[in-house]
Amino acid sequence: MTGRIFLNYRRADAEAWADRVFERLVRQFPRENVFMDIDGNIPFGFPWAKWLDDQVAACDLMLVLIGRTWVAEFQARADPDERDFVRVEIESALARRIPVVPVFLGDAPVPKSADLPPSVRPLLALQSARLQRLSFDSDAEVLVTGVARSIALARGEAVPAAVVQRPAPVAPPPKPEDRFRAEGRIRIEAPHSHGAPKSVDGAGWLLPGAGRTEWFRDLPDGPEMVVIPAGHFMMGSPDDEPGRVGKGHEHADIADFEEPRHRVTIAQPFAVGRCAVTVDEFAAFVTATGHMMPDEIFTYESDKWERRKGRTWRNPGFAQTGRHPVVGVSWDDAGAYAKWLSEATKRAYRLLSEAEWEYACRGGPSGEDTPFWWGKAITPSQANYDGNYVYAGGGDKGAYRKATLAVDYSGEKFEPNPWGLHQMHGNVWEWCADVWYNSYDGAPAAGTARDGADKTVSRVVRGGSWFYEPRFLRSAFRVRYLPVNRFNDLGFRLARTLPP
Repeated sequence: MTGRIFLNYRRADAEAWADRVFERLVRQFPRENVFMDIDGNIPFGFPWAKWLDDQVAACDLMLVLIGRTWVAEFQARADPDERDFVRVEIESALARRIPVVPVFLGDAPVPKSADLPPSVRPLLALQSARLQRLSFDSDAEVLVTGVARSIALARGEAVPAAVVQRPAPVAPPPKPEDRFRAEGRIRIEAPHSHGAPKSVDGAGWLLPGAGRTEWFRDLPDGPEMVVIPAGHFMMGSPDDEPGRVGKGHEHADIADFEEPRHRVTIAQPFAVGRCAVTVDEFAAFVTATGHMMPDEIFTYESDKWERRKGRTWRNPGFAQTGRHPVVGVSWDDAGAYAKWLSEATKRAYRLLSEAEWEYACRGGPSGEDTPFWWGKAITPSQANYDGNYVYAGGGDKGAYRKATLAVDYSGEKFEPNPWGLHQMHGNVWEWCADVWYNSYDGAPAAGTARDGADKTVSRVVRGGSWFYEPRFLRSAFRVRYLPVNRFNDLGFRLARTLPP
């Protein structure tokens, strides 16, 4: 079989599918005859559109892989100045009358003509195929056989008539829930979900680690939550990390807070707030419960920290909106909020253990050995801290805002980490569940919180804040506050335990 096949797809829409289709094609066609990812080979200085057209011209048939976001990508690339290799390749094949086969992936719908660029709409009149995850092998076999037949017909070769066979008994189509499980999704019973598919009963099916696009909420005025995948990581800072607190580094004579570095395994997925708890979310709790708090907190004003009357979580000494993180809350206030939310939703809300916090902050393997989830350097355009200081590992000076930012602020270069968590570095310190220990000696390998009989002892806080230097924002940095402390740079975010 010598036919040449062009594989057309969008990476953001169908990369995993394309890999599987390619591997199936090269079992029947020579590997060099299956064209895939050619846009990565455009020679420097060549007109890219003409080069793509020449590559398409060399092929006998094009497969167009169509996933759930295929149509949206056309709309996102509607700007004439936006390079759209997929559209140009399809236009080239259609203009040259090369057979083009639309291949729908999973439950991807057939697009409406009005949703497509005019030059691509002829695809809708062409005979298509569909691949399903649970029946991929048999579906791919039908596709490859059909591709070979179409190439032969296009060349004018004699092709035996298709053999009509009695159809085999057809198994009932898989339930959506079975498909969701096969994709690694988790059923979340919550009345509000965003970006995730749902069961007929309304439950959301969220993919662990997909928090940039998928989240849920148990109350209309409760925190938005993302699902963090199970996994493992090395907790603590590497020996060569600038600013670490441990042997051979600053304060080594009195503290080894970030060592020994040790492996922690998070056995089950769990949910974490996309953002720190906001002023509006905390206000809903206070309104519902009548929770009492003092009319004074520690604030940084007039160049000094001081307990000030009239300063509270509602009036922390700087302007804020309902979307800013609540500050001036104690560890006990945070626990009371979690208890209220648990009772109101019948779900298990709580503070994160500090191991869970660091695991979530790092956002996966790419952030495991770096001070920040995005890498080794930091600037005030990425996080909210005192921009008068430069981190020893790299970065620049910048804004010192002297106040919090909205929890989902997306200006400058602010963005959520790979798991969808906003501002884990800076803005506000975040309470953790753990009692303070000076080192990780004896720390649980399962990532659970360390407790103690004396409830008045210091608790762990993480993340740094708008007031502090960048070294305090590192993923591994940890410090302690008394559970009664209330500062205007101290807030919290919650976790929710998920059923196994």
